[in-house]
Amino acid sequence: MKQYEKINIEKEHEILRITLTSKHLISLEKACKEIIEKNKENNYHIRGPIRIPTKKINLNVRKSPCGEGTNTWDKFEMKIHKRIIDFHSNKSEFNSITPINLDNGIEIDAQILKRI
Repeated sequence: MKQYEKINIEKEHEILRITLTSKHLISLEKACKEIIEKNKENNYHIRGPIRIPTKKINLNVRKSPCGEGTNTWDKFEMKIHKRIIDFHSNKSEFNSITPINLDNGIEIDAQILKRI
């Protein structure tokens, strides 16, 4: 298990969890790198990106629209990639964390986990 450095936590600190989801791995990694680099400049305590296992969705369908003829099948697969980034800061700093320009196809979910 990793040893994380101890940080000084004030009364009004909370944990903001940003979850990024996308079908395109390259654009997702680029977005994670951009978020982390932008917020490292502001000296926020950042944990992540935490890589969640890739979800694979398989779909097998018949090629023939009428159902006659030989049994030929098309196979489709979609991979969904997910990354989690945690920020330790207070509410006033959350507004400076979130404004980012991202590529199309990336979904963002932001949650405030707990008050410390």
